[in-house]
Order: sequence, then structure tokens, then C-alpha cells
Amino acid sequence: MSDSPNRKISVPKRLDARSTRIELRRPKTDRSSEPLAFTYQQAADALQVSVSTIKRRVESGDLHVVMIGTLPRIPKASIQQLLGEA
Repeated sequence: MSDSPNRKISVPKRLDARSTRIELRRPKTDRSSEPLAFTYQQAADALQVSVSTIKRRVESGDLHVVMIGTLPRIPKASIQQLLGEA
């Protein structure tokens, strides 16, 4: 082989990008469904009261709180019970 600058190099043909494309999709979820547990702010918004009122109800035992890791959440059932729906 010669080291001449005019040497031909074979380059593999490029594959069609459409044939090698992989699409990853997230599973479809129903985004219109209500959450099972609410933050203090979400509970306050749902009940149209202040966050302070929610905290008072939690302290008095009217609303039950569960901890998800370090995050306090108010279960939907607790809010329904407060409203007399459960």
C-alpha cells in the first residue's frame, strides 16, 4: 500500500435514519383522574380554604396525614370523611 494522498478509502454506506430510529413512549395515563393523596396546598384549593385551616384540621385530628417519605400527604378518603361523603 502506498501512503499517497489520492488513496481511496471505502466508507460504509450510511443507514437510513428512519429504519434505525427507536421511539420510546411513556405509558398512557389518565391525567384527568384525581390523585389519591393531596398536598396541604392542593387540599386547601380543593376545599377552598387556606393552608392554615388545613394545618389546624390536621392538628385537631379532623384530617389524617400520611407521610410518603418525608412528604406529608392528606388521603382523599380523609377529605371525603371530613365532608361527610364517606
